[in-house]
Amino acid sequence: MMVKRIASTLAAALLLSLAGCLDSRAPLRVRVDSALIASGRLSGPVSLLGAEDRLVAVFSDRETISLVVSEIPLGSGLPSSPPPARLVDKIDAAPPLSPSFGEHAAAMTPEGLSILYLDREKEDRTVLKLASQAADTREWRLEILEPAGNPVALFARPGGGLDCIWASPQSMVLLPAKGLVRNLQDDFQFSGIGSSFARGDLSGFTVFDETSQRLLWYRLSGGTAASGWVDGAGPVQASSLRPGVRNAGLLAVASYDPARRRIILREQNSDDGFTGTTVTICDGTRMLFLSPWGRGYLFLYDERRALGGGREASELSLLAMAGPRYHKKVLSSGGEPLSSMAALLRGDVLEVLVLRGDELRLLRVALPSSAAIP
Repeated sequence: MMVKRIASTLAAALLLSLAGCLDSRAPLRVRVDSALIASGRLSGPVSLLGAEDRLVAVFSDRETISLVVSEIPLGSGLPSSPPPARLVDKIDAAPPLSPSFGEHAAAMTPEGLSILYLDREKEDRTVLKLASQAADTREWRLEILEPAGNPVALFARPGGGLDCIWASPQSMVLLPAKGLVRNLQDDFQFSGIGSSFARGDLSGFTVFDETSQRLLWYRLSGGTAASGWVDGAGPVQASSLRPGVRNAGLLAVASYDPARRRIILREQNSDDGFTGTTVTICDGTRMLFLSPWGRGYLFLYDERRALGGGREASELSLLAMAGPRYHKKVLSSGGEPLSSMAALLRGDVLEVLVLRGDELRLLRVALPSSAAIP
């Protein structure tokens, strides 16, 4: 038996080495605090936004058939009791709920909060709405955008105004902060969720197109849009801009390959090609978050872990650099699968919004100082 165990261990180590995995078996040493944000018949997707001294969680309530927000003060600690949820809009006519119930994209600045979302006003009529709220009021201003479609991304421009991106039945549409509605992509069929990134006046997003079976990327700057695709990447994905001044404007994309059970990081080169590296091996990943941190990246992802006897645990795991390698920390684990998650990096603090079962929780992860990472 000892020989078999040693052989199995060596085989597993060889597999990880050949796969080019970046993560280490040593645990990531971080502090994780948790607070309940809401409970009940909640629904994703969820969003987490931050500006100045507050965080805002955006999610849906199946009981009231509505889109709601909760404001979380950024103080010395997490709230001891759930903050009050505030209604944005009732977003469905009646059960059974639409398959697109709760889909939205959101953006926030110190001046206010905006949410792009779908509202099924009647069984046969769905409209796309934009809700905006100034920071000094609780009133929402509602607009209807046409043609209707699934929200993909929303960006607040430094000079004011919003870039709204959504997927109509046959195309992807952009309504810029200044200008008229135009098609970004024809013969487009939306799949999964869009992933947004921004730095300074440059913003963009990645989104999977079922028609071409490609992950498309877009960079928006000064009213112009550059675009391309990422070969081999699937609909479970997250994107960001690469760290470092020399990589300004270049993309990084993490995507999950279910056939190979791997998360792959693809980094854009100056010629718009991408170089791929295996990050880790995992099972059942449906959600990803990617952010530059120090000289590397943070990876946040859900995965399934077998417990034996036909039982499984649904885990939310974090990979972050500590020294020359990436190390792992399981942030949340439970028998019920994760419904949705969103994350926001503030310096060396990672804020993570997690919806599991009937609870929406905020996890505050205190990371090692990125400035001390070699």
